[in-house]
Amino acid sequence: MTKIIIKQYFILFLFLICSFHETKAQDSDFSQNLCTRTYLNPAIAGTDSTLVISSAFRINDITFDNNIRLALDQYVPFLKGGVGVEVMNQYDDSYNSNTSNVNLSYAPHFELFHHQLTIQPGFSGAYFKHSYSYFDGTNTTYSYADLNSGVFMYTNKIYGGIALKHLTHADDLPYHLTINAGGNFSKAANSDFVISPNLVFQKEIGHSELQLGITSKLKWFILGLNYRTGDAVILNLGFQNRFLKVGYSFDFRGETNDSYYAYTYSHELQLMFFVHYQKKPCKIKTIRFI
Repeated sequence: MTKIIIKQYFILFLFLICSFHETKAQDSDFSQNLCTRTYLNPAIAGTDSTLVISSAFRINDITFDNNIRLALDQYVPFLKGGVGVEVMNQYDDSYNSNTSNVNLSYAPHFELFHHQLTIQPGFSGAYFKHSYSYFDGTNTTYSYADLNSGVFMYTNKIYGGIALKHLTHADDLPYHLTINAGGNFSKAANSDFVISPNLVFQKEIGHSELQLGITSKLKWFILGLNYRTGDAVILNLGFQNRFLKVGYSFDFRGETNDSYYAYTYSHELQLMFFVHYQKKPCKIKTIRFI
């Protein structure tokens, strides 16, 4: 029965992927992708064995564009899957625009091969509101609903997923494809040293990017280096224990065609709380990203 349900989810998701074609505009961008988990892929909801409460703030030093995100997700036993809620706001100073949205995610969890592999198809629905201010003093505001889908798979060491966002294809929200993969590796299960290579590929019309990175964790301290192809070198610093994660990233960009400046840089701060209220009722060791 479980295999039939999984097959139905994959058929639906493949149909959605096949309908993907190019359009316009770009989504908000975060360097610490795994901290903005349900924004990266709705199917990641409930992947951790705890309630995860997260916040993110990102600002560009030159344009003062900023993105703010607040979210929570957890595994819910009676739903046999993860649920997530997130609220975001993006202000773009160059276009004098403001975008806010509320997003709800659900991802059923299917465990195979005696709990060695977990497959999670996921869906989310969002409500968007856009506001624009023009130089003549006039303002325009409009809103609409949005749908996203994804699939995420993991063992106790490696993970990977694919997501397609903005299935309603509103004018300001193009189809957005995301593929991510990575893993947590250590010499022993209780080792103080963990190394985590990862990649994130994203594509919209006229724009695609590949972010490659490696992050290391020694006891509670995190150090990472990422490269976003043709765009930025990213340094990550942080602190993480079983209850809390604090992460900071610095993006350094070289000269770009659409900038008057020789270089630009961005700051991003992430804060996550892991609330250990109940263990997930399964044998698999759930993934905790670093």
